Amino acid sequence: MAAAAVGVAAGALVLDHLAARIYGQQKPRLERQLGRIMGHPLQLGAYRRLKPFGLGFEVGPSRFLAGVDNPSTLQVQGVVLAVDPLRSLWQRALVLELDLQRPQVQLRANSRGSYWVFPPQKQAAAPPRLGLRIRLPDPAQVSLVTASASGPRPLALRLQGDAELQLWRRQIAWSGRLDPAAGGHLDRKSTRLNSSHTVISYAVFCLKK
Repeated sequence: MAAAAVGVAAGALVLDHLAARIYGQQKPRLERQLGRIMGHPLQLGAYRRLKPFGLGFEVGPSRFLAGVDNPSTLQVQGVVLAVDPLRSLWQRALVLELDLQRPQVQLRANSRGSYWVFPPQKQAAAPPRLGLRIRLPDPAQVSLVTASASGPRPLALRLQGDAELQLWRRQIAWSGRLDPAAGGHLDRKSTRLNSSHTVISYAVFCLKK
């Protein structure tokens, strides 16, 4: 029994080292692909550990940087990237889960008044059968920077919810809620985020006053 336990532990250690090496090799590619999907440059953190059953892994502090006419940013204390096997089978596509740990978001409007813009998709090219589920295990701390007569004014909010992108359908759907970080409620219908778009070609995360 003891020998079997040692063998299992040794096997897990070997897999963990292998996953760390593969992640190091594929990290630039992952940053490019996920950054292209989200419309913002991505900097992934250092490898931490392999998830159970080898279906995913965890990395350290990561962040989406501001892009061209995309001034909003997002940083997290950790990211868990995993394959969702059931959804992949059901949708007949590779569905990845992206869990953002303790996210902090700064939302700034671009020149068109949108707070997060996804890049346009080439209609002539068939998109890959790839899905991305973005989950928030912890509420995101959001700083919504709005314009005022005295200059930019940040509004502290708390965001709960998740989003799902289906690239092969050119569709994104999200649901969630924004509340003041200090408590209470915002008396605006736009604080409830629950919608979907069939074409990812412009701002799909857009908060209106």
